[in-house]
Amino acid sequence: MIQYKCKKCGGDMESPGSLIGKMETCPHCRRRQIVPDPDALSVRQIHTKAVGVTYANDDGTSRQQLLRQIAKNPQNVNVSLKREPRNRFDSNAVAIQANGHVIGHLSRELAADIAPIIDAGGDAFATAIALTGGETLGMNISIQVEQKSQAQRM
Repeated sequence: MIQYKCKKCGGDMESPGSLIGKMETCPHCRRRQIVPDPDALSVRQIHTKAVGVTYANDDGTSRQQLLRQIAKNPQNVNVSLKREPRNRFDSNAVAIQANGHVIGHLSRELAADIAPIIDAGGDAFATAIALTGGETLGMNISIQVEQKSQAQRM
C-alpha cells in the first residue's frame, strides 16, 4: 500500500501499489489525483535574486565588494546554498554563497519553502544567472530543488 496526503485537503490517502501513476479519488474532498510513486524524485527550477546584498557579513566583509570582485571574472563564480538554522533574523535562512563567501540570502518566503526540504535531506543547487545593477550590485540565480516523494510504501 502507498500512503500519501491529498494535495487539496491534506487528508490521509492510501492506495495499492498497483495504482501508482493512476487516478484515485480522495475520500475526504472527492478530488481526483495521481497516486504518487514513493521512489520518485521531484525536481523544480526557481529563478530568484539574492536579498540582503548591501549588508556586511558577520566577519565584516562587504557583500558589495565581493560582488564587484565577481563582476571582474563572472565566468569563474561557484554559487552554493547554505542553511543557517541559527540565523538571528530567520531560523529558515538560506545563505547564497559565491566562491565560498556569503553575498546574500534567499528571500524569507522562499527560504521558508526550501529550508524544510534541505533539512529533510533534499538538495538545492544554485547557479549564477546574472550580476545586476550599476552602483549597487545584485545577483540573479537559478535554483534546482530535488525532493523525494512524501508518499510511503507500507
